[in-house]
Amino acid sequence: MAISERQFEFSGADGTPIAGFHWADDAVTPHAVLQVVHGMVEHARRYREPLEPLMRAGWVVYASDHR
Repeated sequence: MAISERQFEFSGADGTPIAGFHWADDAVTPHAVLQVVHGMVEHARRYREPLEPLMRAGWVVYASDHR
C-alpha cells in the first residue's frame, strides 16, 4: 500500500499560515510518532522519501514548514 499524505495548515502567533504534513502507511498499525523539524533553506516534503522505511515500520510522521 502507498504512503498516505495529508496536508494541513495552522496559523502562527501573528496569523501567518504555516503548512504541515502528515505521512503514514495505512497498511500498518501505527506505534510511534516522529515530528520533523528541518533546518534552514529546507522544506518539509524533502523528508518524505528518506523517511518512508520508518513509515512502513509503523511510524507516523509529521513535518511542518518554517516561516
